Amino acid sequence: QSLDYIYIDARHDYCGVKEDMEAYYPKLRPGGIMAGHDFMYSSEVAKGHGNWSICEDGSVHPGAVRGAVQEFAESHGLVVSVMYREGGFNTWMTQKPTKSECVKESGKWTDSTIP
Repeated sequence: QSLDYIYIDARHDYCGVKEDMEAYYPKLRPGGIMAGHDFMYSSEVAKGHGNWSICEDGSVHPGAVRGAVQEFAESHGLVVSVMYREGGFNTWMTQKPTKSECVKESGKWTDSTIP
């Protein structure tokens, strides 16, 4: 938990985004920011940008970046904010809860309290 800020903008398929979030979120300190680019479903992607619904393993997930981010956030009790000013290729961000926020929610603190 040593990173203050993580920005994800590599593979744009659902699986790639989910893998990146799962790999890096544990490294994010409480109160740190995780953000990324291209908050879109595969159906919103313009021609010429590839098919974001197909994962590297061949599986199909039309959620693409947006679906992976929303699913991850929901499973970790996080709120996602989106900046809709980039011509469709929007930036998203979420903040890992702080220790005090976790204590307020659960009444106690352990390393496993942070989602």
